[in-house]
Amino acid sequence: MNLTRLPFTQHPRPPQRELRQRGVFDSGGRLIGHVENIYVDDDGTSRFVDVAMGGFMGLGKKHHLVPIEAIAEADPGSSITLRVDRRTVRSAPTLADLCTAAPDETMHVQVTTMRVLEGQFDRMLHFIEEVVRPAAEGQEEFTGGIVTSDRSANKIVTASWWSGEESLQASAGCEYLPEYALAPVQLLPLAEPPEIERYQLSAVP
Repeated sequence: MNLTRLPFTQHPRPPQRELRQRGVFDSGGRLIGHVENIYVDDDGTSRFVDVAMGGFMGLGKKHHLVPIEAIAEADPGSSITLRVDRRTVRSAPTLADLCTAAPDETMHVQVTTMRVLEGQFDRMLHFIEEVVRPAAEGQEEFTGGIVTSDRSANKIVTASWWSGEESLQASAGCEYLPEYALAPVQLLPLAEPPEIERYQLSAVP
């Protein structure tokens, strides 16, 4: 599927909400930026929000792509609250990063949704942060990622960005993980097989 920026003249299809220009609060209640754009898939479903952070009078802003699953709540009035903190948002790739990293002006993103067995939430998060993320960061075509979690629903969603499709495919099969981690992968505490979605985004300035 493709990811495209929703034109300013269009609004998300109901029951999806218009999120653009809303203030963005992190999980600690701090105002960290605002939603500048929404990225939708081929079906018109909102998949990512472009969180604009920093800058002065419109200059120097950084645009971080955050999966829609990171939104904990959306105030009908003027703001949204994320499940992640400011540091996590800043770790997500920026549009400028993606433009620089993509040799063919196309980025590849994989969104993985995992439903974790009761009582195994922290174990799964630890495996992602201590094994999966460092292994991914060692790959040449890995350009960034973000992890968001909903403990009440026992759900973890990861989004990883790659400048090459071949590396993306390898990530789906966990081919980049160190040998010692391959056995634990078969024993991950998941309630069901993970749901994997892949998208392409044409780099934009």
